Amino acid sequence: MNKFKYILLALLLGGATYKAEAQSNYFSQYHLTPVYTSPAELGATDYFQVLGHYRKQSLSQDQGYRNFALSGICPLNYKDGGRRFGGIGLGIMNENSGMMGVLQETSINAGYAYNLQLSQSRHISVGLQGGYHRRNVNLGKVTTDGQYQNGVYVPGMPTGENFSDGASQAFRADLGATWYAVDEYGDRKYALGVTAFNVNGANYEFLTSSQEQAAPIRYQAYGSFRALSKDKLQIVPTFRYMMEKNYSQLNMGSLFMYQLQEGQASMHESHLGLGAWYSLNNAAIFSLEYAQPSYIVSVSYDLPASSNIDQMQVNNGVEVTFGWRLNKGKSRKAAHEKVESAVVAAPVEKKTEPVVVPVEKQELPSRKEPVVPVKAEPLQVAPVLSKEEAELFDQTIHFEAGKQNLTASSKVLLDEVSEVLLANKGVKVELVGYTDNTGNAEKNQQISLTRAEKSRDYLVQKGVEINRISVKGMGEEKPVASNDNPEGRERNRRVEIRLVK
Repeated sequence: MNKFKYILLALLLGGATYKAEAQSNYFSQYHLTPVYTSPAELGATDYFQVLGHYRKQSLSQDQGYRNFALSGICPLNYKDGGRRFGGIGLGIMNENSGMMGVLQETSINAGYAYNLQLSQSRHISVGLQGGYHRRNVNLGKVTTDGQYQNGVYVPGMPTGENFSDGASQAFRADLGATWYAVDEYGDRKYALGVTAFNVNGANYEFLTSSQEQAAPIRYQAYGSFRALSKDKLQIVPTFRYMMEKNYSQLNMGSLFMYQLQEGQASMHESHLGLGAWYSLNNAAIFSLEYAQPSYIVSVSYDLPASSNIDQMQVNNGVEVTFGWRLNKGKSRKAAHEKVESAVVAAPVEKKTEPVVVPVEKQELPSRKEPVVPVKAEPLQVAPVLSKEEAELFDQTIHFEAGKQNLTASSKVLLDEVSEVLLANKGVKVELVGYTDNTGNAEKNQQISLTRAEKSRDYLVQKGVEINRISVKGMGEEKPVASNDNPEGRERNRRVEIRLVK
């Protein structure tokens, strides 16, 4: 009789396990759970981050599951320049499922990803992750007839059965790859990734069964692209598709982000986000997230989209994520200091008189040597700029806030500068870019250089030879106004034009 009860319990729990797994108890906010989305994501982020996750979902009145997870990612950067070449990650999760959470699974995952830079903006990251998984029955939540007296359950009474927790361990391996592109601030423009979980076909035993059963391989594809980026608003549609045995799930929707900090270069540094997704399993998912440079908080809710809900579909679920973002890569500070020491700022001089650009002098034969008649060469005259022409070089080039687009007035200025340069072939210039102090210092240095290059490219398109224009990025250095107000930050986001003498 006891053996029969034991087998019956195994069958009931086995059915609960199948339904819990078929429900696909995965995080809805997959863009905030990189360790559990794909091992490739470990190498595709600049953030050194620690994230905590909690999810509770009901499958029926007395069945469901709860997930507690802690994950962390550390970007890996080259020492010379701080460029990211990969990342490592670690995740710890405890999962309770079945009736009253009687089934437990604890896992520890560790992974590595290599990031291959294809161009200035495009990358491919490939990752491998291994994990130790342990499944067991929480006997503290199992009740038997022996614990009832006169039809009343008595806590603490022995079960009267010789139960085992049926623990089973397995090692699982996951593979992933993602192709993505970022803008000059490091924010993603688009991404497309694929993942295969449990590629080694890990085997588990369950309770009294001595025969191991292979866990299925789960395949996943996900992606995103920036559909709109205007002023302080971004709209990013995303999707995730998962397939495991006869079960599949597709989530589609968008994340709407509003930039909170005035003049902030990166949207992901400071924003308020609203997310809305629809799952083909008859569920609508809504999220709210608040991000600052050092932390992010997010909550989401899975709402049934149909009244015809069974245990194979989403009933309701609540998910919370809290993350600390400690740094933008381990070597960024050192890289920025290296850039600062390598770049020497040239003083900006106020010019009020016509400027004469000297030319290289030719050496004449010594009087002690015989004079050999030579053909007379045209006399080289140093180019002279008028006062009005020289004043053009005292003006600065400006860009739209948070973008690489020249303002209309700056295009007019560059048109006039190009005319002066085309009329004076001996004149060379240096374009020096600056930013305000908003955001990451190293990214600001790169942004300042990019804007200087954009200004140079504009002049080259007007016919000025590229070898007559040098560029330099100074980042946050040499502010000409206070960074404490929008007007001052706008003046500091500039490119200066300097004559090379």
